[in-house]
Amino acid sequence: MSKSKGNVIDPLEIMDGCDLSVLINKLDESNLPAGEIKKAKADKNKEFPNGIPECGTDALRFGLMAYMVQSSINLNVSRIIGYKEFGNKLWNINKFALTNFTDGFQPEKDGLKGL
Repeated sequence: MSKSKGNVIDPLEIMDGCDLSVLINKLDESNLPAGEIKKAKADKNKEFPNGIPECGTDALRFGLMAYMVQSSINLNVSRIIGYKEFGNKLWNINKFALTNFTDGFQPEKDGLKGL
């Protein structure tokens, strides 16, 4: 990602989602040369034809943590969307599990000791 090439994505655009028109308007308001704006618009149209879907804060955090093991970050919005879906699965598993506990359930203090 490089500001001078116009391919930087604002983290808020990933968390809250945005339309392609918002991405294009930011390029028009930038101080890039006309040739770079044209190229960046073509790249945005190719990469995000439907804009960026809302992913949320937790998915972005998880994605950035996953990138910490690499030497450089080449943020891929598709991976962040995958982390959003993974977090949603964890949430649904937790909701399902909680419905199967009786009222007043208390786990045993030494329940995992033998494992």
